[in-house]
Amino acid sequence: MRNPRMTSCAAGVVALAALGGCGGEGGEQETAQASSPSADPWSVIVTPDWLRAHAATDGVVVIDARPPDQYAQGHIPGAANLPCASTYDSPPGSTDDLAPVSHVEALLSAAGVSAEAPVVVYDAESYREAARLFWVLEVHGHPRVAVLNGGLKGWTAAGLPASTEPTRRPPTAFVANLQPERLASKLQVRQALGDNRLLLLDSRSEEEYVGLKSEAARAGHIPSALSADARANLHTDERGVCQLLDVEVLRTAHAWIPGDRRVITYCNTGTRASLSYLVLRSLGRNVAVYDGSWREWSADPTLPVATGLEPAGLASEAPDR
Repeated sequence: MRNPRMTSCAAGVVALAALGGCGGEGGEQETAQASSPSADPWSVIVTPDWLRAHAATDGVVVIDARPPDQYAQGHIPGAANLPCASTYDSPPGSTDDLAPVSHVEALLSAAGVSAEAPVVVYDAESYREAARLFWVLEVHGHPRVAVLNGGLKGWTAAGLPASTEPTRRPPTAFVANLQPERLASKLQVRQALGDNRLLLLDSRSEEEYVGLKSEAARAGHIPSALSADARANLHTDERGVCQLLDVEVLRTAHAWIPGDRRVITYCNTGTRASLSYLVLRSLGRNVAVYDGSWREWSADPTLPVATGLEPAGLASEAPDR
């Protein structure tokens, strides 16, 4: 029997969970919309119609974050391929961590990315690759990055064309302007355990959070972290396209997080945490990703692990289901 006390993403999440993420119903639910850059300096979630209208006139650089074989099968015309997997570190045992700055700079330069031109990234529709690459770009200081809502599937479902012609953009000389507030280390997360200015958000499933299953060395969660399954931010529309929920629904769902708290998201390896990061960034929240996430934390026997639901005092800000 499910504990009635809320450990998941609060008030609006009751409605979100009913949609079942991208595996459930929800065709009538509106999806996140992008404002015009003239009204909003930059919206981090954009629609296919927005991208079609602005890609040419505003000099938007479109980046396909999928693997090369998927890109070759069809992509948005004019999109360059920068696989998200290429931004991970390469040494054995470190494949889930962010690559060195010089490596990421080289990747962005080769893809024709510059700090002067806005960037829109997309994947098939899972957001795992697109949201992760969005975070990578922000960590390295790109000032205007967005994610395409619905990904390539949403683009083609809107009646827009795909191409198999590869795009080779002129290379640039991207120089990172690192934003340390967007990235959290294991030490910072450990220090956050006793800091009421910070809030840890576990983006995995509730089963993983409670400790019923684990893909890592130990089961459970970081003590004091609250559970907020990243998939609750998604739904499948009537066309079968996985979409981010309407921004006002997302705003209500995350209203329980105090505005003065810095949020650190984590999952197993940082991909689902990047989706939570994207959503919170779209709401203007102060948020970072713990890149090492649960896989790194659970592998360190000196670090504490909690199972089950957090004590009422720690979860007091999260209302009942």
